[in-house]
Amino acid sequence: MNDFTDQITKLDNGVTIVTRHMPQSRRVAFQVVVQAGNEFERKDQHGYAHFVEHVLPTQTRKYSSKHEIYGAFDSLGFNKFNLATNYHFMLCPYGNSMGDIYYCSSSVFPDALEIVLNVIGHPLFPPEGVEGERRRILEEIATAKKDIFRRNRLHWLATFLPDTCFARNVLGNEETVSSAQAEGLKTFWERNYVGNKIFIFASGNMDPDKTVKQAESFLGHLPEGVEHVPSILTPKLSEVRIPDNDTEQIQMELMWPGAHESSPQIPNLILTTVVLNETLDSELLNKKQLVYSIRACLGNYRNAGTLSIEGNFHWNKQDKILESIQECLAILAHNPPQDIINTFKKRNKVFWDAYEPSTTEQAERLRNEYFTHRKLLSDQENLDLYMKPTAEDVMAMARSILLKTPVSLFINGPVDRFPSREEVDFRIRKSGGVASNTPSRSAQPVP
Repeated sequence: MNDFTDQITKLDNGVTIVTRHMPQSRRVAFQVVVQAGNEFERKDQHGYAHFVEHVLPTQTRKYSSKHEIYGAFDSLGFNKFNLATNYHFMLCPYGNSMGDIYYCSSSVFPDALEIVLNVIGHPLFPPEGVEGERRRILEEIATAKKDIFRRNRLHWLATFLPDTCFARNVLGNEETVSSAQAEGLKTFWERNYVGNKIFIFASGNMDPDKTVKQAESFLGHLPEGVEHVPSILTPKLSEVRIPDNDTEQIQMELMWPGAHESSPQIPNLILTTVVLNETLDSELLNKKQLVYSIRACLGNYRNAGTLSIEGNFHWNKQDKILESIQECLAILAHNPPQDIINTFKKRNKVFWDAYEPSTTEQAERLRNEYFTHRKLLSDQENLDLYMKPTAEDVMAMARSILLKTPVSLFINGPVDRFPSREEVDFRIRKSGGVASNTPSRSAQPVP
């Protein structure tokens, strides 16, 4: 197995440092994650989390300007310095050629981490910085309004998970962004950038103890705060139909409740998704159903994990596509193909046997494993997770999903060609058979 040493350290104020020391590497990959996304905003603070993320690197106690902060990062060999906000987290730094985890040579890692910790732990919220970022964010909001896909997605989320952070645009809206003041943004930072909500992930050739001391030096002054425990969201039965008579394509998404990210059922759900995809491909190929795309995928809306089937196809293929989906779900519920399951396990074994991770892969793995399990897994433990599920597990998972009506139906396309909810009700009858569909064109689009 790989030559590395893991360490999880929690400071007195709750700041968590997760490191994987890889002495054979010449670089370090790292990221600081703060539980300060838009789920922590009050209704009158819509967009504050994203606004704070923009203002953080404009001035700190050590750096007098945004130009100085970015210049310091550039001098270490980084191609850019970027932060990002999503529903749950603020991520810093974010985005480079290797994805959303930054990496640098081992020799400059302490300097790079110092810049990031300065930005997160010692911002000054200068009025000129707030005004400059306000203009940029309002431009982002105006651009986002022109994005049809983004608008449709927000419309769907507002019906699927109403009154949650998912139903709000992370960017905020013109009203709250235009009226936000430096003092209010600083108050949001003080309430959310606290010890128990800050996590540092680093992997590579660095000194874990020195990394901990750096964190203590720059973040030790922050209050402990309250540890955030995500609540379990309950998706609402939703049906969103967006008419578009300028196209002959139908974009459809069917979604069922699955398992949340820390559930022991996740490996079973992943295998079920793999088998479903392979079965869909085979079924559509056998029936010569040419489609633009159709696939099964997993989604996670904070403890509201889902399995969805997404399709993009010509409207005149709709009935055959729905029939094929129904038949594939029946196969999974009664006799999932063992050869697909065996192939999936064989691929996983080959992958983990030959796994030689880069520092960026390891840092991302540290982050995902810690937030999912609150511990780190060995390569063998990861392999065991995905070797354990059986055909019986796939059957049980498929049946538990199929016994429910899809919790969400999202359709975009010609308004007079929409399938009804009855046509996408693939529930298994108590007798063990699959409910038959009766075509109906009576359904009307939701405004």
